[in-house]
Amino acid sequence: SITWLSGDLRLMVIFWGATLVGLTLLIRLNSAWHVASEAAKVSGRLFLLSWFSLFFAMIWLFQVTGQWRLSLVLTNESLAQLEIWERTGIHLLIVLAVIIPAAQWPFQRWLIESIVAPTPVSAIMHAGLVNAGGIILTRFSPLFNGGIASIILLLLAGISVLIGTGISLVQVDYKRQLVGSTIAQMGFMLIQCALGAYIAAIIHLILHGLFKATLFLQAGSAVQRHEGSTRANEGSSYLWIAAGRTLALVIGVAFWLAAPGEGYQFISALILGWSLSVSWTQLVAFGEGKIGRIVGLICLGGAALVYFIIHNLFYKWLHTIDFQSVQPPMSAVIIVVCLLLFGSALGTWVARHRSSVLFAVIYLWLVRLGEAKPKSVESHPDYLKQYLS
Repeated sequence: SITWLSGDLRLMVIFWGATLVGLTLLIRLNSAWHVASEAAKVSGRLFLLSWFSLFFAMIWLFQVTGQWRLSLVLTNESLAQLEIWERTGIHLLIVLAVIIPAAQWPFQRWLIESIVAPTPVSAIMHAGLVNAGGIILTRFSPLFNGGIASIILLLLAGISVLIGTGISLVQVDYKRQLVGSTIAQMGFMLIQCALGAYIAAIIHLILHGLFKATLFLQAGSAVQRHEGSTRANEGSSYLWIAAGRTLALVIGVAFWLAAPGEGYQFISALILGWSLSVSWTQLVAFGEGKIGRIVGLICLGGAALVYFIIHNLFYKWLHTIDFQSVQPPMSAVIIVVCLLLFGSALGTWVARHRSSVLFAVIYLWLVRLGEAKPKSVESHPDYLKQYLS
């Protein structure tokens, strides 16, 4: 918390480093287990790169502006001293410092390796440090000018959304599924930051932290009975699916038309429509009989109501903070939207052609991406055998 509450560049660097060191020590908490030590080494090396990146960015800012206070560094007079190439360089360094702890591609390896950490540590990790990138980018929002660094952040975050979603779909281990989900969610959060929607990013990281920590702490309840489920009403659900997709399309378009000129609104409308379509299919279209569909409608409406209440409360609270940003060009937004749509279309096609070669290639590639290195995997932990003996 001191990292982003202090307002001093020196304290920011010191306490960011202390946070990364603390997390590395938590990952190797069970030092008697050698795979935990290997995972801590992988994480520590990437965290060191993140710290050096932020360190050089802060030193660069001080050398140009002569100020250590963040409020003085981000004034119009101080920022006017920065050349375009200097601002881009500092921006890229900050982006690198952020995407590593956010486990974005191609730096997602440390989060996959850290699965060996105790589950309460994973809960702290996914609810805390992984979400910190949005806050740091928000603190430096006046520095971002929508240049090449924002476009790079958009592309890396968009790729991370696809990879994280794919990992969560192909993995059978519950914690690995949550890791893939976190990679994807952090990708969405950084897309929001790159598009200048910092209030939405802060709301996203708060809700994600609460949600993901709860899932990890309830990991023990993931063991469930596998019962044969016959979709007896699957034939009669096509009309419900079509109705849900039509409703999702109408709501998405209406949401976008509220502010058609904003790139963030465009992507938000796409995500909103897709989420509503998936939720409708799972909760309503495939509901067991009339009662099941009614319950699904109630759950869907209740979830939407709770979300809008919480979103409005946070929005009113955060709206008093002055976030300055310049949105990237619309071409970059369209590229990210096309990337997400391509990934969704490819996933749908592959899921319907499970016997194809492409399905096998993508499936095995995602499984490999979601697996830790052999040094960080031990099927029968030696420390448990020693403890029991």
